[in-house]
Amino acid sequence: MSYVRNRQAAESAGPHHEGILLYPVVNEPFVVDLRLEGFRVQARGIDLGQPWRRIYEDMLDVIA
Repeated sequence: MSYVRNRQAAESAGPHHEGILLYPVVNEPFVVDLRLEGFRVQARGIDLGQPWRRIYEDMLDVIA
């Protein structure tokens, strides 16, 4: 939250800032979307055991 709050304070013009947390998948992929202190925060599990192209696509899906 410190990163998001500080970024918003430094760059207040424009769209509201968001946060993304990426974690390696242990058992199952997961998707969590929530709002903290008025900021949208996403948490995603990425399976790092899959082919690199799929990892790349999964990561692009997070920011799309």
